[in-house]
Amino acid sequence: MKFRSRVYKDVNEEEPNFWPSFVDVMTVVVLVFFFIMVMSFVRSSIQQQYFEDAYEAIDNIAKDREKIYNEIIDKFKGTEAEGNIEIINGTLSVKSETLFDTGSYKLSIQGVSLAKTLGDVFYELLQNEVYKDKIDSIEVIGHTDMVGDGEYNRTLSTNRAISFVNTMVPKESEIENQLGKFIKASGMSKFDPIVGTTETQTEEQKTQNRRIEIKINFNNKDIQDVLDSFNKK
Repeated sequence: MKFRSRVYKDVNEEEPNFWPSFVDVMTVVVLVFFFIMVMSFVRSSIQQQYFEDAYEAIDNIAKDREKIYNEIIDKFKGTEAEGNIEIINGTLSVKSETLFDTGSYKLSIQGVSLAKTLGDVFYELLQNEVYKDKIDSIEVIGHTDMVGDGEYNRTLSTNRAISFVNTMVPKESEIENQLGKFIKASGMSKFDPIVGTTETQTEEQKTQNRRIEIKINFNNKDIQDVLDSFNKK
């Protein structure tokens, strides 16, 4: 007689389960999320440092440019022009009553002296190896007060700027040969007052608005170099 053998399965024995439990899944998710957060924080910190470094580099460039203007003003300490030339909105501003009679574009004796001194200063500046490759042009800008119509003030402000430039850079001089190509003149009429409006100005404000401004136009290559260097990082 043949006996069939029966295999009894232990009731306590479980089949192997290869699926991760919910707890395991959530643990992995948390770890991945934490890793992503850490990496984001690290990357954000690096980017922030780049921005801070770039800002500091550009801020130093701005300080260097301000230094140029201050050095120019220092040239007039102890002269008759001291106090009549100042930095306003990133330009050199010269009061017109120091330079011209009312309604005139003929330079006064003091105006001639100031213009010639500025010509020498800019000539020296553009010979400087540190600065000369950073400057595109030097712009002389004439301004008037609100009195008179547009045509009159456009002509007057432009003629004043031209008169100042022609004195600053004498014809057929060494300064003109070296500096002439960097100098330009323009007139703003009454349309850029530093005080009051184009319609209403007190007598004191009119005096402040009648002026010559001298603006150094930088080519910004130094700023672009900073931005390019940080974009590569």
